[in-house]
This record gives sequence, structure tokens and C-alpha cells, in this order.
Amino acid sequence: EARRDIAARRVDFPGTATRNPADLGHPAVLHRDIGADPWVARTIEHAPVPTLSPAQIEAVLGSFVGVSTQVPPMHSAIRVDGKRLYELARQGQSIEREARQITIVAMTLVEWSAPDLAIEVSCSKGTYIRSLAEDIAERLGTVAHVKALRRTAVAPFRVEHMRTLEALEAAGQEQRDAVLLPVDTAFGEDPKITLSQAQLDRFIRGQTLADLVCPAAAQVCVYGPAGQFIGLAASADGRLQPSRLFIDVTAVA
Repeated sequence: EARRDIAARRVDFPGTATRNPADLGHPAVLHRDIGADPWVARTIEHAPVPTLSPAQIEAVLGSFVGVSTQVPPMHSAIRVDGKRLYELARQGQSIEREARQITIVAMTLVEWSAPDLAIEVSCSKGTYIRSLAEDIAERLGTVAHVKALRRTAVAPFRVEHMRTLEALEAAGQEQRDAVLLPVDTAFGEDPKITLSQAQLDRFIRGQTLADLVCPAAAQVCVYGPAGQFIGLAASADGRLQPSRLFIDVTAVA
């Protein structure tokens, strides 16, 4: 997966550290409440928090950087035989899951104020941070659960681009238009090609273009002669096959 998620993650090591089962409630927070309500996490293990130096923590964080495998938690949205794992988990079932490849691009210590540890993680899509937090705690000689979780970026979209729904609802139309990003921002890492008007006329009609100088790629951003974003295409052997248009074809025909 070429695109990466970057997230600021806080891992909680409460007093005598507590590890809770996978998330049963809010997707950003695990609670330490004990009760019969299946939507409330329960304490399943206690362990003391050892005396740790920032250098010791950073060494453990660094050991996770790179390509590895991770077994998805039962409380995940992965489908097995047509059912989400979290549906089975809520029924009290636990089944064997295949490990999946993940990539930790970087992991940074943000703050260590025992028993709270805040880290920032840059990782591939499909990485389960709650499982990662438990693995980190295990290597540090204790147990833990995620206290707070915030995604600060998805591919090219970063926290400075984010707006709350409340802020957008309160803004006027002109203000909302001002913060909109061009649609091709989402494809910033893909190769680009600009077509002549004659090529564009054929492209928007779904015709494959041949004899083009374009890198082979499953997804290419296509632009018109005036620099306007037209859509996406697949490229191979100098041929460009339209896959999706993002324009009103009557406006450029």
C-alpha cells in the first residue's frame, strides 16, 4: 500500500497498568469500566509499570519500525465467511485470524509522563494501533491499553486541512468553497499525463489512446490541454485506458 496514515497515538499505562479487551465502544478511546454491558470494556489484566527511561522506550519503539506481520484483533471490521469479526466478538466468539503484513514507517516518542506514554506513528493502511500498543507494552515489560487516539493525516490530507462539521455548518458558502481542495489532491502520488485536445476528445468518449509516452501504472491522473483535471486511467505499453471521469463531458467536448 503506497499511501500512509500518520497518527498521534497515546498509550495509557495507568497506575498498576491495565490491559483492556479490544475496543467495544468509541473508536478512539478504551475505558477501564468494569460491568456486564457488552459495549463497555472490562479489565482483564494488571501489571506494574517498570521504571523506564526515554532511551529505553525509544529503543523499543524503534524495534517496531519496518515491515512485519500483525494478527488483526477480533474487534475489527475484517470479514470472515461473510461476517465482520467484531460481530463474532460481540457474540463471545473468537476464531483464528491470519496475520497480515504491515509497515511501520516511523514511531516517535512524544511524551513520557508515567504512567502515560504518548507516541506518534506513521504506518501503512490496515495497521491496528490498539494491537500495536499492547505489543509495545509487552516489550516494555508491562500491559497497556489505548487511552486516546487521533488520526492526524491520511495520505496527503493532514490535520491543517481538517474542519469540523460544526465549523462548516456555521460558515457561509463562500467560506466553505475557500477550504475545498481540488479533487486531484487525493491522487497526488500518481503519475500525470496531459492530453492534446484531439486526444481529450477521444478519451472522454471512453476510447483507449495508443502510442503515448506515459509510465506504466494502474492509475494515472489525466489532464486536458488547459491543465484541467479530467479523470483517471490505466497505463501500459504506451496505451491509456480511461477508468473514471471527474468532469462534465459536455463542458469539454
